[in-house]
Amino acid sequence: MKVTIFLVLVLGLFVTIPCGAATSIFVPLVYDGFYVGWTPSVSGVLHFSMVDELACNTSDWNSTEAQGKADSYGADLRSIPNGSNVYNIHIISCVAANQAGTGSSELRVYFRLNGMLNTFYGFPYGSFNLTNTTLHDEHVAWGYSFIKDANTTLEAVLVYGRGTQGVKASAVKIHLLYNAP
Repeated sequence: MKVTIFLVLVLGLFVTIPCGAATSIFVPLVYDGFYVGWTPSVSGVLHFSMVDELACNTSDWNSTEAQGKADSYGADLRSIPNGSNVYNIHIISCVAANQAGTGSSELRVYFRLNGMLNTFYGFPYGSFNLTNTTLHDEHVAWGYSFIKDANTTLEAVLVYGRGTQGVKASAVKIHLLYNAP
């Protein structure tokens, strides 16, 4: 027997806290998302194909020197059954400053669910200060809950917030926790 606890917060947000066995899954990136403002290191390729590896690498990446530019990558959610309660979104991005030297760059990480950024749902973005060109993993997770259906879309969104060194990403992973119906 599955039990789900529902909470209604003072702000009127509806949050679901599942109880019972959870399934943990890394979903593959399979398409360019809504934002394609960064430059792939290999010309003429799709942006998601530059970051669809599971580990940091120096063979291919997307980068930008323009503050405010965003790149996003769409996940394949078909392995999650329709009707599942997805209740944790965890994005792991392998990133670095794009240029050596003094200074730093701010990377902002968002998720985009069904065409809306997480800030629409009341969740802040993850913010990371990048100070060198060594690629490394940065993690951000949200305890947001949604019911997955056949039309659900999910993207990882990376934005160069501000700074002087630019940013680059060589791998992006989306990890989800869910309870099947």
